[in-house]
Amino acid sequence: ITDNNFDLLSINTPAMEILGIETTDVKHQKITVLTDDTKIHMVLKNALGGEKNNIMFESHERAYQIFYSPIYEEGHISGAVLLLFDVTERTNTEKIRREFTANVSHELKTPMTTIGGFIDGMLDGTIPKDKHEEYLSRVSDEVGRLSRLVTSMLNLSKIEAGQLDLSISDVDLSDIILNTFLYLEQKIRNG
Repeated sequence: ITDNNFDLLSINTPAMEILGIETTDVKHQKITVLTDDTKIHMVLKNALGGEKNNIMFESHERAYQIFYSPIYEEGHISGAVLLLFDVTERTNTEKIRREFTANVSHELKTPMTTIGGFIDGMLDGTIPKDKHEEYLSRVSDEVGRLSRLVTSMLNLSKIEAGQLDLSISDVDLSDIILNTFLYLEQKIRNG
């Protein structure tokens, strides 16, 4: 909280840490002297100009959100109040969600494109009838892949919501690697 001359009236310890204020005797000192953070100076100026809003900013590899508002006394602005929140975890979580959504979209689109292409090819005669069984087998593989992907996504949602207990067990990595290699080898040969 500041008065309309930028003099600090009240600040809590977390806000002092965010702003890098090291001295404890801060009451009635100019906020512009206590911190050189230009975002704080701008927000305070805006609040003292009558603006009520919030902004996001980054400092020292952390993300913060500042809510600011003027303080009115007898119809005139007598100061400003700023609320600072460390939103780093929320920001990182949102970034991970966006990346996850983009990856899932790609992973869903690839088998859907393959399935659609094979079915269209069989329907329009591009794929000869004697090859239909081979291509239907590939379609079946892609449907299985889609099903596993959707199941994995649903399980991730359940894990995040605390609704699924994980069963940790040993895994034969050589079997997974071999199956992946065989799957990719067939795709490479088929172009």
